[in-house]
Amino acid sequence: MVYFHGAPGSASECEVFDVPAKSNGLRVVCFDRFTLNGDADRDRYYQYIAMEVEAMLREGETVDVIGFSIGAFVALEVSALLGAKVKNIHLVSAAAPLIQGDYMDEMAAAFVFRLADRYSVVFYLLTQYQRLLALLAPVLLFKILFASCQGEDLVLSQKREFRQFIIPILENCFRRGSSGYMRDVKSYVKWDDDLRWCIAKTTNWHGSSDNWSPFAMASHLQSVIPGAVKLERLEGMSHYSCLFHAAPKIMAQLANE
Repeated sequence: MVYFHGAPGSASECEVFDVPAKSNGLRVVCFDRFTLNGDADRDRYYQYIAMEVEAMLREGETVDVIGFSIGAFVALEVSALLGAKVKNIHLVSAAAPLIQGDYMDEMAAAFVFRLADRYSVVFYLLTQYQRLLALLAPVLLFKILFASCQGEDLVLSQKREFRQFIIPILENCFRRGSSGYMRDVKSYVKWDDDLRWCIAKTTNWHGSSDNWSPFAMASHLQSVIPGAVKLERLEGMSHYSCLFHAAPKIMAQLANE
């Protein structure tokens, strides 16, 4: 299985799958995407990841793909290149194409996406400010980013274990991968894939209280992906709480297959 982390995010997110993967005899791989050349052409970027995935597969093998948050759109772009080599796709708290729906006003990060779409210089300056916070005051960066969280994410944000998990991820993202982070966000706001090609068996996992990726995004993806088999609506869950709740269920489901 290949996991595509969110934005902000890092390969350390994959730790969520460690215990359930090992207990089910599975292996999950996650590329540290933001350390790849942040100035790379988008198509070459997707092609490079697809080639790395193919290199891991023996002849006739397939791969299962898991995409979280904005990482879901990268997962889908790479899956399009892999074609029939992708058996299952699991989208968790997935961000749908902004161009195809009226979601912006419901999103906690709407300001960031508008900057990335229309004001690249200001978006760059904002990211550099976040990078400075990651260097000097990572706890403050965490508090700023999670100030608007709701549902079970609000409960999560108050737990020391979650802070110990997420703060190093934010530090890694902005300190070492800010250019890659900007590439993914700027690519996401321009993403306009109709997804008609996606016939792999696809499951959407989404929290009903998610204000980072509103639930309407999951409903949209469910309606446009031909291979979509189920929309798992997790009541009261938000963004990261959905990931934590879905991870063991995804591993168990894939193990059974």
